Amino acid sequence: MEEYFISFTGSVKDKTQTILEICDTLAIAPSPQTVAYIGDTIYDIQAAKKASVYSVGITRGYHIKERLLMEKPDKIIDSILELL
Repeated sequence: MEEYFISFTGSVKDKTQTILEICDTLAIAPSPQTVAYIGDTIYDIQAAKKASVYSVGITRGYHIKERLLMEKPDKIIDSILELL
């Protein structure tokens, strides 16, 4: 799967700042057309929206699908393979 991704990040306090720092490091403009942030919590979806990138909620994690949907992500997936 690594050939499809530029960066992976783990647990951090300010996820929005991390998204923006990765974009800056890679010289990529943060936008829904260029960057997707995938997460398993409503906080991940909120961070993606705050950073102005495409938000993807994945149901194989901390928050259940119904809770993720309350944040209105751009996409909901049940498996990372759905991104392919």
